[in-house]
Amino acid sequence: MFRRFDSDGDGRLSPAELHSPRIFKRLDRDGDGFVTLEEARASGVFRDAHPTMENVPYGPHERNVLDFWYRFRKHAPIQEILRDAARAIQFIRHKAGEWNVDKKRIAKTGANTSTTGTTPWR
Repeated sequence: MFRRFDSDGDGRLSPAELHSPRIFKRLDRDGDGFVTLEEARASGVFRDAHPTMENVPYGPHERNVLDFWYRFRKHAPIQEILRDAARAIQFIRHKAGEWNVDKKRIAKTGANTSTTGTTPWR
């Protein structure tokens, strides 16, 4: 995940690469204006993670699958978790034509506090 944000490949994140001043300030433990992989790992925000759910089928073809990644409350503020969910819905709707999915029939709901807040993106 760290490498995904490290757009220039220098092994450290700048404020421009992270796009979140508040999180950047929290991660930049030594205050040098950059976040190293060690600083990011120490924070628990970035880790070598795997999807929470893998290869969830949405159609008959073997390639009709999605992977779901969840950030947990201990790793990110609730607003960012909700934003992740909203972006997932937006992404699926954006690809609806290409994937032959009815974008009016996509929703994100749940029975716990981290998912019920996403209902504006139904």
